[in-house]
This record gives sequence, structure tokens and C-alpha cells, in this order.
Amino acid sequence: MFGVFLRVGLTAFGGPVAHLAYFHAELVVRRRWLRETEYAELVALCQLRRRAAGGLGDRLRQAG
Repeated sequence: MFGVFLRVGLTAFGGPVAHLAYFHAELVVRRRWLRETEYAELVALCQLRRRAAGGLGDRLRQAG
């Protein structure tokens, strides 16, 4: 998991909004760690949380 986020972090350009597309491609399409609906819910949840990536990190910890 560390490697995936390191690669996305080092290669993704364009700020937070652009990262959402990279995360979607990596986590939903390529690795299938999350379903489409789960990803959409996490993005919406992150908009409400103070710590923006908290929801995504919590869900990935549960996935193991």
C-alpha cells in the first residue's frame, strides 16, 4: 500500500483535485481495492472531514 501511494504521490501533478482521478484509476480500476460506490462515498466523506484523506485511509486499513 505504501508503494502505491508513494508512486501516485511522486507522479501525480495538478493538486488535490487531479489526485482524485489518479487514486480512482489506481484503487478502483487497476487494483480493485474499492468498489465504485465506496470510492464515491469516501470522496464525499472526505469533503466533510477536517482531515481530508482520513476517510480513504480508514477504509484502506479496514481492507487490510
